[in-house]
Amino acid sequence: MVLAAYAPVVQRLRDAECGVVIVSTSSAAYAARFVSRLGFTSPGTMVHDPKRATHRALGLRSSVYASLVMPFRRHLKTFGTRAVREALRVSLVNATAGHGSSWQQGGTFVLHHAEAHTGEVRCGWAWREEYPGDWRPVEQALAEASPTPNANP
Repeated sequence: MVLAAYAPVVQRLRDAECGVVIVSTSSAAYAARFVSRLGFTSPGTMVHDPKRATHRALGLRSSVYASLVMPFRRHLKTFGTRAVREALRVSLVNATAGHGSSWQQGGTFVLHHAEAHTGEVRCGWAWREEYPGDWRPVEQALAEASPTPNANP
């Protein structure tokens, strides 16, 4: 999910005592540079998993096809060939040493603690990306992940 999407809801998450953990496949140095260039405060804690064990445990895909072909198939009609080519160019230019896996798809997971941040943790909601840009809008994810039906997130 795009980190900028969290900026408008960071305070709501804090008020609800919800933490955001970002699992990065990049090196710590690359991630630090990335965060320093965001233009806003990071919405949560970043952890590093260059071996992608977390991604595998969560059943997230790693696919060249999903990363290169699917954006064209999904976004061509919406944004046109110039925009899709530019996105591909930016992806390839940014594929530098330490930046992590270019082919790894991400996801959003809402974890619930059984009792006030102790005990068993269970996944209450999950969104696994099929291709780059396959993000669930944060407001929609909050609404869908709410433990109380019809609650305002």
